[in-house]
Amino acid sequence: MKRCFFFVILLFLILSVSGLYASDAVRIAILDFEVQSTNKDYVYLGKGFAEFVAVELSGNKGIQLIERDKRNAILEEQAFGLSGFADESKAAELGKLLTAKYMVTGQLFDLLGNLIITLEVIDVETGTVVLKTKAEGALVEYNTITNKLGTSIVNALVPKSEEPASEKESQAIKITQSEEQAKELVVNFSQAIDAYDKNDIEVAEEKNEE
Repeated sequence: MKRCFFFVILLFLILSVSGLYASDAVRIAILDFEVQSTNKDYVYLGKGFAEFVAVELSGNKGIQLIERDKRNAILEEQAFGLSGFADESKAAELGKLLTAKYMVTGQLFDLLGNLIITLEVIDVETGTVVLKTKAEGALVEYNTITNKLGTSIVNALVPKSEEPASEKESQAIKITQSEEQAKELVVNFSQAIDAYDKNDIEVAEEKNEE
């Protein structure tokens, strides 16, 4: 499991630093999802699930993801908070600064262990919501949840001449695990991303080891 978790972290860093560029690709920025939960272990799940969705989108040549580092730099420079983007106009404003075509925002609700993630895709130019979707399931089903969300985004934004996302294999890491193992992986991954955002590499490495 440690090796699989390290691979997820490595993949996250590769995507964040390099991005996936194509001249005719749709530029998309994904914001960390807001979390509604009383479980203290779930505080940073919004970061983890946002990155899992990014991994799902990364395999499609019709999509160019805005790097996480660039997004965070703009947020800091413009004194934006890392949350509170339920307002479409605010998300669109940030999208223009990132030169993105679409912004992806989401909320994660924890209902007695059952996760419900609602997701919106906002057209930066018009400020309108072009896609509203949701997925739900137990934490152990994080792979299925993020695959469904990624598929919905691709099918809504990528020209139909592209191969439908539903026919493509999920880009997320596939491992057989128990509910406790799934919680450990997702929680530690989310905490590692938060530490990375804060440039706390020591804590990020510690969470990676866990």
